[in-house]
Amino acid sequence: MGLCELAIGTDTSGSVRVPAALCGLLGFRASGHRYPQAGLWTLSPTLDTIGLISGQMAWIRAVDEALTDIADRDEPCRGPYEAPQFLLDVDPHLEPAVSAALVRFAGALRDAGYRVEHAPHAHLAAVQTLFDKHGTLVGYEALDSIGHQVARGQTALLDSRVGERLHEAQRRLTPTALETLHAERLSLMHRQAQLSENVVFLAATTPMPAPRMGELASARHFHAHNRRILSLTMPASFLDMPAISVPIGRDEEGAPIGAQMSVPQGRDRFLLHLAASLENDGLFTVSSSPDDHTASQTPSAQCFARL
Repeated sequence: MGLCELAIGTDTSGSVRVPAALCGLLGFRASGHRYPQAGLWTLSPTLDTIGLISGQMAWIRAVDEALTDIADRDEPCRGPYEAPQFLLDVDPHLEPAVSAALVRFAGALRDAGYRVEHAPHAHLAAVQTLFDKHGTLVGYEALDSIGHQVARGQTALLDSRVGERLHEAQRRLTPTALETLHAERLSLMHRQAQLSENVVFLAATTPMPAPRMGELASARHFHAHNRRILSLTMPASFLDMPAISVPIGRDEEGAPIGAQMSVPQGRDRFLLHLAASLENDGLFTVSSSPDDHTASQTPSAQCFARL
């Protein structure tokens, strides 16, 4: 933090939201093809999209406006917006510090006048069930993108642990599984599109803070941590949901913790307005040290209705 005001990256399974959460920053995953993708080298054409990392919503919104330009004027969800309805899912597998921070954040939202309801995110469970049974879509599509390099032994520029994951995907690859993933994805996305335009899914961005380097020394531990740390961001990617990670606290060792807000495909502008409103209300703030993190307990949700 401090090297630049904003960074642009690709988010396939969480590669913008996760580092943002682990570093106490803002990480926005846009709907697929919201931004021009000319020159983008894809790992998974279905899931890859561009994301933004920054310490301020003003920068994210400014760059979003610049990248969308004229095309964004046709976006159906432009406001004025209804007050958001947060659907909170506190995953039982969260580490205690993450769970506590998420519950505190939800409480602060309620105190600010926002509607927050406890509701399991059925789409998360449905997507995870698909992954457990058929494998991940990114695994299959990555084989098309870079699998030939693995097959030819051209792995000098490829992390060996990534190569292992590609080999695992190759072992599970079947045409039926791939067809099922695509069909179920479209079905779930269609169901989400029927939801009220003010629905916001609220969860932790990652189930734990950043692991220590020593915990990732072996390939087995690396793969286990990788699967776990992406477990809450991958479903949003699979369903092409715009999502943003915001900092909500730190654990007892000072490691940042993030919360993810996500909405159905195409409702990017609504989500960005909401995140900016919460930032203005002091409900989250980017800090450079554990002592800097503060959150106002008396903001007003009314400003969102005025956006």
